[in-house]
Amino acid sequence: MTLPGSDAPASKRYLLMSAEQRCQSSNTSLSLSIASMNAGLVTDRIALVDGDTGELQYLRGARWAVQANELLEQRLAEDLECAGFTVQSGHYQSLGQRRLVCEARALHLRDKSIAEVALSCIDTREGSTHSVVSRHTAPVRPWSADAAVAALSQAYAATLEDVLALLASP
Repeated sequence: MTLPGSDAPASKRYLLMSAEQRCQSSNTSLSLSIASMNAGLVTDRIALVDGDTGELQYLRGARWAVQANELLEQRLAEDLECAGFTVQSGHYQSLGQRRLVCEARALHLRDKSIAEVALSCIDTREGSTHSVVSRHTAPVRPWSADAAVAALSQAYAATLEDVLALLASP
């Protein structure tokens, strides 16, 4: 296992790409927080998990622009804003405000061939609670750090669709 900071500085830094949806406006306010994330993913390193052993390693020479938990919360907030929500993130909430609290269960590569993103989210509004567990994968072809981040972004976009369906449900 390579530990954070134990390899050479990254030659490339990446952001999770937007789901590229058409932005719309709304006055629906939403408080967003990523409540937890697996400890091995709370780093700026791009994680690689061995599908047989579960061993966690990190890509050499490539990192996220910020820690993965911050990156995911920022990307999700921006995409929710684009979907018409007024988002307050960073664990801030107003009394009575609708809340979306997510646990990030996966934001990593498996065996250099599959990108995986998984979120478990709870939407609390007007005294009721709705939830979704979303896990999506995308193939990484051909292998490169650029292709890996593109596949992670593709899996994220599919996961975002499930979260938006949760928020649109009655």
